[in-house]
Amino acid sequence: MITPELLASVLEGLQEKLSLCGQLVDAGRCDWDCCKYTNSYILFLPGELESARALGFETSQYKILDDNYHGGVKAVPTSMGCCADPVLGDKAYKSLDCRIFPFWFQIEHEQLVLVEGLSCPIVREGMSIEGLRLESLRVARLLSGDPDIAAFLRAGRMVNYRTMVQQPEAAERNEIPIVQVS
Repeated sequence: MITPELLASVLEGLQEKLSLCGQLVDAGRCDWDCCKYTNSYILFLPGELESARALGFETSQYKILDDNYHGGVKAVPTSMGCCADPVLGDKAYKSLDCRIFPFWFQIEHEQLVLVEGLSCPIVREGMSIEGLRLESLRVARLLSGDPDIAAFLRAGRMVNYRTMVQQPEAAERNEIPIVQVS
């Protein structure tokens, strides 16, 4: 389960902003598809919402769809738009799910894998965002060792995501985002 200390540790230094997003929006190639919640939702890991609140973040901008989704929480922003809209202020909590989008992680066949969101033009167009992929993998490895989070990652699933497929030469260079879960 995510504790306030663990969440603070994950958030510290998390590089989540992608300049490519703004460029695609400015070019008319993205209409903030990630913030449209038609047949979609945000997942909070076990303890994440409670820890965010304990750290002083505001979470009232979320409508809870399932408060015990495999030990975590399934939600959508009440605005059905961005959960970190500047109007909400600096204390509005942005979920880990949103912070590392278009990536997420789950456990498949007892292996931790990264998945990528198909609603993102960066993913659809096959553009590289290696830095965020590596950051997402770091977060996944840090959190997946917790038994409650591992159970959640075995059962919980995102919609409109696919498991990342790496080139064989990437696996040879030990860059494949799959690690054995203990």
